[in-house]
Amino acid sequence: MLRNLLTALAFTGAERTLKRVILTTGAKHYGVHLGPVKCPMEETDPWIEGAGRPPNFYYRQQRILKEMSETSVGKGGGGWDWVVTYPNDVLGIVSGNFMNLVTALGVYAVICKELQEPFVFPGSREFYTRFDSFTDSRLHARFCRWAALEPDCKNQAFNVVDGDVQSWQTLWPKLANRFGLTVPADQFKGQDEKVVPLIERPPIIEQKESMGLEEVKRGEVRMRIDLSAWADRDEVKKAWERVA
Repeated sequence: MLRNLLTALAFTGAERTLKRVILTTGAKHYGVHLGPVKCPMEETDPWIEGAGRPPNFYYRQQRILKEMSETSVGKGGGGWDWVVTYPNDVLGIVSGNFMNLVTALGVYAVICKELQEPFVFPGSREFYTRFDSFTDSRLHARFCRWAALEPDCKNQAFNVVDGDVQSWQTLWPKLANRFGLTVPADQFKGQDEKVVPLIERPPIIEQKESMGLEEVKRGEVRMRIDLSAWADRDEVKKAWERVA
């Protein structure tokens, strides 16, 4: 799709007025969906590709930008350039965007309140107490505006995150308070976690020797509540019909 768009701009001559293309990808550029990665993740880290690795269309998109910008023709000579941004989990309020973490958590909270159920964290206890980072959609928008106009950032990729760290052990009680819910004191007691193993060769294995790591464990996703199964419950569907 990206190649077709850029090809159409070149074919029609519209690319002659094009100055810069801003492409947003994300943390999957670093292979976070495949298992443990090197931390902190840096723009100069090697791409996670090659034999035994699943394809990553983020890499394909970035290569398309580089390739087509080098042959582009602009008004008055030269052509267009590009910038790629790597936000982490983007938080923001956008109507109709159900891939947004804020929307998903809001729906979960509203249904818990409607059913008068405790506000149980659906992930694992381990993840609940670890640290995470996010990207405010407004911050990302301001960065993209800057990147579109700043001459010195052309043909580069940038991590774009809020700059602080968060943990669900702090955020979850705040979210519960926002919706008038209660976090059970024993929310992690007496319930088995569903474990989904990830690929055998996590991204960090590519650099384990240079970092002095003898053993690298295979990644896995752990959850106490499977939200897909939760959303399929009859009482949840009926509650959604009442509040939607």
